[in-house]
Amino acid sequence: SPTKKGEWEELRCQWRNTENLKHVRVALHDSPFKEGLGGATYFWDEVVFTEEGGAMDKPGARGRNPDALEGLEVKPAGGMKVSVSAGKARVMGREVKVEATTLEIAPQVVLQATHEGTALTDEEPQGWGKGTPLAHCNSVGTTLPGCLEQGSIVIKEKPGQDGVVYEKGKDWRADEIWGRVGRLPEGRIKAGQTVYIDYRARQLRVDTICIDDSGKVLLRQGDNQKMCPSIPEPDYGTLALCNVYLDYGCREISEKGIYPIGEPYQPPDVDVLESHRGQVAKTRAKLEKGEGVTIVTWGDSVTAGGDATRPEYRFTDAFAQALRYKYPEARIKLINAGRGGWSTNGSLPLFEEDVLKYKPDLVTMEFINDMGMSEENLRKNWNEAIDRVRAAGGEVVIITPHFAMPLWMGFTGIETPENRHNVEVLRKISEEKQVALADASKRWEHLAAEGVPYLIHLRNGINHPDDFGHGLFVEELMRLF
Repeated sequence: SPTKKGEWEELRCQWRNTENLKHVRVALHDSPFKEGLGGATYFWDEVVFTEEGGAMDKPGARGRNPDALEGLEVKPAGGMKVSVSAGKARVMGREVKVEATTLEIAPQVVLQATHEGTALTDEEPQGWGKGTPLAHCNSVGTTLPGCLEQGSIVIKEKPGQDGVVYEKGKDWRADEIWGRVGRLPEGRIKAGQTVYIDYRARQLRVDTICIDDSGKVLLRQGDNQKMCPSIPEPDYGTLALCNVYLDYGCREISEKGIYPIGEPYQPPDVDVLESHRGQVAKTRAKLEKGEGVTIVTWGDSVTAGGDATRPEYRFTDAFAQALRYKYPEARIKLINAGRGGWSTNGSLPLFEEDVLKYKPDLVTMEFINDMGMSEENLRKNWNEAIDRVRAAGGEVVIITPHFAMPLWMGFTGIETPENRHNVEVLRKISEEKQVALADASKRWEHLAAEGVPYLIHLRNGINHPDDFGHGLFVEELMRLF
């Protein structure tokens, strides 16, 4: 970490083999301090190695804050309380003592919706797409699972206290998990009639436990949001120790909601990364020469844009723009061939029209919708697509998918390891076909170890990432370039 021009207080590196290391050579090629140091190469003959964490024992496990030097374990303490054990922390580079502390976590805000006027569909409410959505449980076209407080719906003839109050099971029905309602044709609610609905919509929140430079334990409360709550920024001079995730309707803090802020994500091994970079060598060469490059992004709704707040935040557009920044002389043409709701079963028959007719230099492939198909089916589709791109002279990047809602991932407890068989199949296809891999799944898997509950980055609460989630795809793609 640079302290001033020409002076370095500490240099942290990742070493692969230190057994016979006698000295370290440091070449400051792109450093802003290069001028003051003369751009020279220096040799350090005295090197002290310290272990500050490393790979998690189990993928998807909670991390250990590297600045929690001793103790400082955060545990549920009954109800909405958490305890922080006594210990030592490193705050602003200085060791401080911390006394045991118990903190009270405030409950989330629950929104009371009143007199929401709407006409009910005859369709049976089911899942995220069937039935009439409750507006305050809606995300970006789909409703949020768990947002509605079950049992809180009241449907009335008029917006005030007067008039008929309709009965559930006789006049209307609901899927309360998904926040959707519908009329019963044999009931008293007429087709097309405007009714008025009261209900309560629950919120999400992330709070952060911090330690200041005197060793005092502080609590920073986050914003209540129905989706994608932000993680509070710690005050300057404090250490962010742990995040506490409050799911919909949280009434008691459990181990599941406690996320120690651990080590940041480590890039893939250098040799592995260079191997994958070699699989897009032709595209990289054209970019470096400032030539024209055509990129087709083939995929499903996430590739199509999947709830990014603005078109430029979609990973496809952001990837192309990142390449333009890195290779300003290159002429990059992007064709987005994402189709919302589709898998490779439906998209492959349109491959010529959607992809090959553009004569792409590079094709990226992302299909979270393929995770439920058989391995045989997935291998057949992906191998065919790769072979057809290569036969046309193009290169391919396989993108492993992000995480979806816990119900679909099979997550029930603290651990959130990647457990989808087809993600591993995609990795194997990358090895077998010698195709570049942007392993976004591994990046999402590591979020828990960084202190981040991945759910806060699902903008529809189901399977569409927010802008941050789209950015993770870009990070993994740009490692190849």
